[in-house]
Amino acid sequence: MSAHQSHNDSLLSTACWIAAVRARESERADRLFNDPWAARLAGEEGQLWRQRTTGGKDENEVGLAIRTRFFDDFLLQVTGEDAVRQVVIIAAGMDTRAFRLNCLCAKSPCSLTSGRCLLANAMLCPLISPMPPGPRRCSKLALTQASAWSGS
Repeated sequence: MSAHQSHNDSLLSTACWIAAVRARESERADRLFNDPWAARLAGEEGQLWRQRTTGGKDENEVGLAIRTRFFDDFLLQVTGEDAVRQVVIIAAGMDTRAFRLNCLCAKSPCSLTSGRCLLANAMLCPLISPMPPGPRRCSKLALTQASAWSGS
């Protein structure tokens, strides 16, 4: 396995783990948000990573749930109050905000993520019923050490 492939695998594993955390939060009676697709996206790998990283304990995952809610609220606010025409989610992983947050439907959401996450995300669309209106785009983002973001 090459270092690049290993890096992509770790990105996908992390995305699955975060989806598993969102799935668990969605099961709670006092949940901060609801992500009805997270469990399917997380799969078995996400649940395994959740056990390995947080022990599967809610108290170890509260920061991740709060972060998700914070960014949900932020996007709801800026798309409602400001003249935002498009939302771009960088390093989206298994993010479902383009489907969960109604405010993004008319904002042409665009997700940038790794190739492996992009392929895994492709399974999401058939699960969404009814599909929210509005265009959505997902694009592959090359996350390498020789990144154009480095400024060199």
